[in-house]
Amino acid sequence: MHSGLPSQGSILRIPSNLKTTSANTPEVLVRFFNVTSRDVDLIWINQKGFGIRYAKLAKSRHIDIRTFEGHYWILRESGTGTPLLAQIYFSPTTWEKFEVYTPARRDPANPRVVCRTSVFVRSPERTLADLCIRTVLKHNSNVDAVAQLPLPGNLITILLEAAYHTHFYQRYFNIFPDIVARTAALPREDPEVLMITDAEVIDYSRMTPPEKKTKKLTNNVEAKKIKELVEEALQKDDTKARWEAIKLLRQQGHLHEIAKVYVQLISDNDLIELSDEDMLQLDDYFSLMTSNTASSYYKLLTDAVDKHNDNVKKLGNIVRLLSYMILKVDLVSNVAFTELLSNDLITLIHDRIPYFTGKEGKETLFKYVKKDSAEVNIMRFMLKMKSPVVSRNPRIKFNVDNPVTSTYANSNSIKISMKMGAVYRNVVESTQNEQLDLELELYLMTALTHMKRNDRVEMLKEYYAEEDYRKVTKFVRDILMGDVPVPAKEVAVVIRRAYAIFSTVCPSFELPDYNMNDLVNWKSIALLYRCDPNLLSAFVHRTKTNLLFDLLETYDKIEDSNIVAPLVGALLNKAMIEADHEKFTVYCHRVAELGIKNKDMLQFLTKVVEVSAGTKAEYSLLALVLCVASTMKLSESNIVGHKHMTNFLVACIKLCPKTLLKNQCALFGSLITKHFKNAYMAINNQETSEKDADILRYGCSKLAEFLACNEKPVKRIVSFIISEVLMTAKSMELAFAKLHGICDTHSKALLAVALPPAEKKQYARLSKTLKRVYKPTV
Repeated sequence: MHSGLPSQGSILRIPSNLKTTSANTPEVLVRFFNVTSRDVDLIWINQKGFGIRYAKLAKSRHIDIRTFEGHYWILRESGTGTPLLAQIYFSPTTWEKFEVYTPARRDPANPRVVCRTSVFVRSPERTLADLCIRTVLKHNSNVDAVAQLPLPGNLITILLEAAYHTHFYQRYFNIFPDIVARTAALPREDPEVLMITDAEVIDYSRMTPPEKKTKKLTNNVEAKKIKELVEEALQKDDTKARWEAIKLLRQQGHLHEIAKVYVQLISDNDLIELSDEDMLQLDDYFSLMTSNTASSYYKLLTDAVDKHNDNVKKLGNIVRLLSYMILKVDLVSNVAFTELLSNDLITLIHDRIPYFTGKEGKETLFKYVKKDSAEVNIMRFMLKMKSPVVSRNPRIKFNVDNPVTSTYANSNSIKISMKMGAVYRNVVESTQNEQLDLELELYLMTALTHMKRNDRVEMLKEYYAEEDYRKVTKFVRDILMGDVPVPAKEVAVVIRRAYAIFSTVCPSFELPDYNMNDLVNWKSIALLYRCDPNLLSAFVHRTKTNLLFDLLETYDKIEDSNIVAPLVGALLNKAMIEADHEKFTVYCHRVAELGIKNKDMLQFLTKVVEVSAGTKAEYSLLALVLCVASTMKLSESNIVGHKHMTNFLVACIKLCPKTLLKNQCALFGSLITKHFKNAYMAINNQETSEKDADILRYGCSKLAEFLACNEKPVKRIVSFIISEVLMTAKSMELAFAKLHGICDTHSKALLAVALPPAEKKQYARLSKTLKRVYKPTV
């Protein structure tokens, strides 16, 4: 074990020649920011080269210090002494890191100002070995504990060195308490240096260098000249001169003047088609434009609409500009203007539908309409309800990334969506883009789902023709039949809304080809059940039972048989809800005839036992349930199915009346016997894991225990189990133990007579062990 205290230089890892200068030097104001995840020790190196902990800086905190040029500072992790780095910002692209920080004046060109320098304390990039050492020492801080770790000698040496360093670092600052005062001389009285207090510190980041001011003045002069040139070009009826002015404006970056020229060009008689480059420039401009400026240009554009009412191409340009104004301008503070802009744009586009949808209009206007064009974007925008006129409502729930799952705030918003949807449909049809078509229909589904019935019928009749009704109905039906690819993340929401529209909205269309029975197929039923089991129940309640049973007769031809049991359960549940005992009886008999094999059916039957217990129809229902359960066929490898069968049988024993079990003794006994046989075969199957085998043993033992605890009617059932299982499953120790504990005369007689002599002797020898209750860890 080390004795004494090593030199301070070795503890703090200070270079031997590092000493603060004793000469009078100018003062420097520094602010240290701790951006690490640990506390930091700020250590000042004095004139003798000793480190003095000036302060302890907590994480995410800062401290202001008045120091001097020529003084040295080092940064260490509090408690461990791990070296840290000082990062200093010098220019917009330059950051430098130092292990030893030396304060310096930030603005030598302005000697009369003392600027505060920001120093960020950061952790160095550590190697994997360093991280491993820190992790080991974190859990083994004692030096003696480190020495006893089961590691190779070279690693122990490295760990001990790090542990000793941490140990002596902590001891050093306990022996030498913190010293806050500094023994540095005051700066010399220099009239060129202006000393200021902390409250008077000038923020260097807000100071504008002289060269920047000169450049700004030059830009103002150039802007004035260009403005005069633009005004002259606008006054002249010369398109070429205006494009020359736009070229100059682009070179200088005057976006405000560019938009003004663009609007003026559009309002003239020249047919100007905005290029992608033009729209990119306007995109930048509208992102910076204020609501007041947008209002003035909006008036110019609306005047241009009245002037060029019959010019499809010009109307297209105006729509694009208005679209970008809504999409890009920050108008949250001016809700009234946003509402005006949005509604007028909708009216503009909707009133011009004949121009937009005509043969000539499509060829002229939509030839440059792409997926991300302004027309499509603005319609998406309105359908998504991103406008502040809607989003100001705190009750709205809108997901920007997934508008399909959004909830609309009010009926007016939905009406706007429906109106825009009619326009959007024409744009989509002209582009022949399947993705946009899907997007439109999903938005309309969202709007239709959240509308009141009267509003829905009114809006549909106003903006949609019978052809559109057919398209909506077909689209929704295709979704429910799995013919439309829907993103996996939205499939649940889309299926719910599609079913709601197909079952409530589509009937109001009164279309001759509408038929709810189209969904009676395995693919649609599986889709409904996977998205929401309640949808399947709702569908079964609205569908004719005969069609569903006809479908059930083909259950053996489908690949996914897991959907059969939920459908049967929904049918039986339908009869239970309607309290129709005769219907339930018929359903149960038809299900029993089908011989459906599935674990989900057992879950449903268990639920029937629990629900019907104590009701008037208890006897007949439970008898039918036992009849249905006896048709279940579980394979040896179906461990989950055997588990559900155990739960079902236990529920029957606990909840069924004793007289019912007595009357149904043969049926119930054969069911339990078959279950024990299958469990025995599964346990002895080499492919069954030990864990699954323990689960089956435990389940069978619990079932046998329930049988043993009941009265004579149940014990009569035990005779069937003993006679069938005991003779074929002699090695099923746990079941034997439970069954052997049952005091049943028939069982004892069977054991005495039926077993061969050798097996009788072996069973008698093992009986004491078998009586012990063995409960495996499951």
